[in-house]
Amino acid sequence: MSEFSLPDNNNNNNNIAAGGPKVWRKTIYSSLAILSFLYLSITIFLFYIRRRKIADIRYRPLRLNVLNVIATIMLCVIFSLYSAFYPDQFPCVLVHWPAYIGVFLYCSSLTCRVLSFSWIAKYNLAKLRMSMAYTPHQSSFNYSNNHNNAIMPNPPMSPTMRERLDFPGVKLLNRLKKLRHFTTDKWLTKWILCPTMAFAFILALIVQIITPDLSLSPLQTNCKVVLQ
Repeated sequence: MSEFSLPDNNNNNNNIAAGGPKVWRKTIYSSLAILSFLYLSITIFLFYIRRRKIADIRYRPLRLNVLNVIATIMLCVIFSLYSAFYPDQFPCVLVHWPAYIGVFLYCSSLTCRVLSFSWIAKYNLAKLRMSMAYTPHQSSFNYSNNHNNAIMPNPPMSPTMRERLDFPGVKLLNRLKKLRHFTTDKWLTKWILCPTMAFAFILALIVQIITPDLSLSPLQTNCKVVLQ
């Protein structure tokens, strides 16, 4: 019997020692959760109230940034609290729901932000190519007093004239203009984030129904499914 009892004691000691003493672990990770929540909440709040003073706010996906910060808060705070009260003092339900909702929300909002910023970058690059491709034409004027040729530039071309002359970047710019509606902050939030969150909610609900460890009453604290 001693051969089997020794590994059990070692495992128990490892579980107790993992992450340091319980008092220090609770203090450090609880403080980290509070600081993360305050830092992320204050920064996104200041960004939101000062949005009218930001010159390029029209090129910044405000909704996507806010939702991305909300997902980060959920994941950071829950992970910190779970680390503070593991292995059997934190309800599985409080880990399960933020894990599903937070991960789906974080990944989808980050992907939408990348799509939005990539469209803006390509659009600005196409406009830059058009402006750099314009070279002023030269024309000579014969002055009657000294019969010398003076070189003077023509007036700048209008965007319509550049399109007619097929300047580099015109086709790319026209193609990007057709996709402008599908890369806006509002469209990405409505047609990508909202369906993704609905799917995450339904999936989390199904997993909770079929998993005994995620029961609401009584609250289970020995999580065998999530965050393994």
